Amino acid sequence: MTNLKSVTVFLSLLITCHYGKFQAFNLTESQVLEKYSNAKTVNLNEIKKLYLYSKEKNYKQGTLRGLLELQKYYLANGNNYLSLKFGNLAEPIALKLKNNEALSSIYLYKGQVSAILSLYKEAKENLHKSVLYGNKITDKIEKPLQLSAIYANFAGMYEGDKNANDSVSYYLNRSLEVVKSTPADRLTYLQKNNYYDLLITGYMNMGMLYTYILQPARLDKAEPYFEKVLEFSNTAPKYFESSDFDAYKAVGIFYSRKKEFRKSIDFFEKALQIEKHKSNPKMRMLVYKELQDSYDSLNNIPKQNQYLNLYSSLNDSINKAEKKSIIEESRDQIRKSAETAKANQNRILKNIIIISVIFILMDTIVIWAFFYRKNKRLKVNYSLLIEKLKNESQKPASITEDTGYDNTQAATNFIDHNSKVTISNNTEKKILKKLEMFEESKKFLKKDINLTSLCHQNNTNPKYLSEVIRIHRNQNFNGYINSLRINYIVHKLYNEPKYRDYKISYLAEECGYTSSQVFVIAFKKETDVTPSFFIESLKNGQLSIG
Repeated sequence: MTNLKSVTVFLSLLITCHYGKFQAFNLTESQVLEKYSNAKTVNLNEIKKLYLYSKEKNYKQGTLRGLLELQKYYLANGNNYLSLKFGNLAEPIALKLKNNEALSSIYLYKGQVSAILSLYKEAKENLHKSVLYGNKITDKIEKPLQLSAIYANFAGMYEGDKNANDSVSYYLNRSLEVVKSTPADRLTYLQKNNYYDLLITGYMNMGMLYTYILQPARLDKAEPYFEKVLEFSNTAPKYFESSDFDAYKAVGIFYSRKKEFRKSIDFFEKALQIEKHKSNPKMRMLVYKELQDSYDSLNNIPKQNQYLNLYSSLNDSINKAEKKSIIEESRDQIRKSAETAKANQNRILKNIIIISVIFILMDTIVIWAFFYRKNKRLKVNYSLLIEKLKNESQKPASITEDTGYDNTQAATNFIDHNSKVTISNNTEKKILKKLEMFEESKKFLKKDINLTSLCHQNNTNPKYLSEVIRIHRNQNFNGYINSLRINYIVHKLYNEPKYRDYKISYLAEECGYTSSQVFVIAFKKETDVTPSFFIESLKNGQLSIG
């Protein structure tokens, strides 16, 4: 409630300051809505002006549309805090007006913000609400466009979880099929932009699904989708432009996985040229990493080092900027309110400014409390992890202690009567012994390790090996490998201080991950803390035994 009031007060202040400018307006509500449609989404001043005018004239639909545009604008520009605020302001208005299209968009944007903040339960709840209202949209063009966007976001929710690849595949397929069903011959100018964006992204997502989400990769299935994506650069160049960077990056990754590194480098370089005009540092950083890997595969050491340095420097800059963003945003709002107070001397305006500052301070306290609680949970999880490591360091070293597995079950209980797979006692013992040798050999650090290759090494079949891992390691194969890798790197960080100075990308490589993002997700899932927090806490606490 405090958050909503602070935005309302702040916008009321803007209305007072700019009242003179509104006198030039003399628009009906339908004309205001038309201006929203014609205004470029990047033109924040135009959106604010139309919103404030609608509020002044008590145009309900115009006010709702303005809040939606502001919610979308701040989401696109990485300001999750303001995006949520404007979404919360829009929600009761949309409910009162029974505007299903607006409600679906509000919950879609809120779901995206929740996912960005790793609040996955809230994200799914918002996306389910978005689908509910999306299915109530009566417009036969807007409905499939909206549902396609929602399904694509659902797929993004499950990406990174190897146990949910079926869900990723289902939602990506559904997103593409829904947008393909849109009657393309009846699209307005703005609808065409949305349609082609969803269509190109849909083909691109399917290509990426078969390239590196599903394992083993199906490059033969991925290629037709990427060919279709590139076709749009000729058949619909005007609409391809909004997706060109992502498209060239995705195709570059495809050729990298296909080991056609010259082609991959060409597409990555195209992506970098485009990024110069669009300025997306995080995406640029990912391209640097891919170029480093491609030149590494070609054994071009100078180029590899060039992009490694660019990647590391940009990664450090982004991390520092993100840590400061919330505090700087609050300070900036307070400073602007203070400047406005100085410029406006009448008593009523001063009171509004004082109230605005109070609410902003209260919002800052709420944000601080949120991060304080989050940090407190991380500290508790870190302490439990350190206690476990200390206890392990006081016992004789063994593979069981390193991985957290209990061999009591392995020694005494070889039969699971609920299992559908029948394995002889002797066979199970042999497989278990080979698993222990595999763990001691550290072969789980190899990037290409998978169930099939491990079965081949141990001269057994996937059903037997999976069943033994399930019974004696209480995990599926992917969880088992992730557990081994993360425990390995945790012990390295704890026992060998030099590892704490390595970049996250190097730590990921060290324990067998090709993607830093996948490594961070696996580390958090296994330890309940992020690798960055664990390393920083180790450095500050000096809790190693080395």
